[in-house]
Amino acid sequence: MGSYACTSVCDFAKAEERTLRTIDEFVAGGPTKEEVQRAKAQLKAGIIFSLENLWDRATLFARDELYYGAKSKFSESLDSIERVTEADIAEAASNLKRVGLTSVKILPSTARGVSRHLKKATPKRKTPKTERR
Repeated sequence: MGSYACTSVCDFAKAEERTLRTIDEFVAGGPTKEEVQRAKAQLKAGIIFSLENLWDRATLFARDELYYGAKSKFSESLDSIERVTEADIAEAASNLKRVGLTSVKILPSTARGVSRHLKKATPKRKTPKTERR
């Protein structure tokens, strides 16, 4: 499960608190039937559109081969999405919350900031002196 937020540094604590509260509310109440139907439609559309791209199609086939030992049938994938229920999602969310894994990544807003951040975080390496002849 993942969540993404873009905020200023001064609003980070508020965004984090709201995100965690939303997750708690979702785990407590579960998804609505409408949310599940929308998610299924979005997931199936993503799969269908990804098959237009040769690289994504090859990745899908490779993943199927590695995980399942054979290429899955496209219709089976769509059928398996349809079989997911609100109760399945609520149970999965409850299990994820119970595990208690949390990771936060904070990235600078510009590429220039990224390089500046990396320079500060990377220790200077000693370079060997070369002899002159």
